[in-house]
Amino acid sequence: MLARQELIDFFKALASEKRQEILIEIFLDGKPHTVTEVSDLSHIALSTASTHLSILKRAKILVSEKIGKDVHYRGNSAYMAEVFTELAKKFTCC
Repeated sequence: MLARQELIDFFKALASEKRQEILIEIFLDGKPHTVTEVSDLSHIALSTASTHLSILKRAKILVSEKIGKDVHYRGNSAYMAEVFTELAKKFTCC
């Protein structure tokens, strides 16, 4: 069972339209992406992309792995499935 704060953090991370765009337009391909790739693909500054990725990672929506000098981010599908399953249970009426 997810803690209340985890759900709040999840929705806060998705409150930004730009972060929604990053998830939908970039990470739905199932591949890992670097900050530079996200910056280029979403047409935002590198520092802005880094901030958005950090927020998504802190909310467990993304996970990261350092490969060489680069950090690769990818969607955390297991966690997102857990969140949506938990929400479905809470909204299911008796």
